[in-house]
Amino acid sequence: MKTLLFLLGVFTSLSSFAQGPSLTDPHGILTGSGKLFTVKMIPADKQMKVFVVGNKAADVRITDLGLEAYVKVGNEFKPITLKRSEQYYVLPEELKPNSDLRFDVKSSKDKESIFIKTSK
Repeated sequence: MKTLLFLLGVFTSLSSFAQGPSLTDPHGILTGSGKLFTVKMIPADKQMKVFVVGNKAADVRITDLGLEAYVKVGNEFKPITLKRSEQYYVLPEELKPNSDLRFDVKSSKDKESIFIKTSK
């Protein structure tokens, strides 16, 4: 039974990964993954909490990271202001549905851009 549940979880993860760089779950959580980092956006009131997770290591400290956010307007990405808290960033602006977002994640050793498209 445990093996069956494990295999079901693996197949579900693989099918979700095949959908593309941005995934939305029923609770409104948006996820974008790169080679080094994963960015998760979780709705909270009229703002979004933005979490950064490292793919290489189990623990990434927010104090060791830099995060810049951009929204696509026309053919250009315009910066969005993020507020840093102790464990996550806050995106205080409401986003329009179907927006293209780019997050530039920087650590002392690595830099990566992650793209997320908000749901319709």
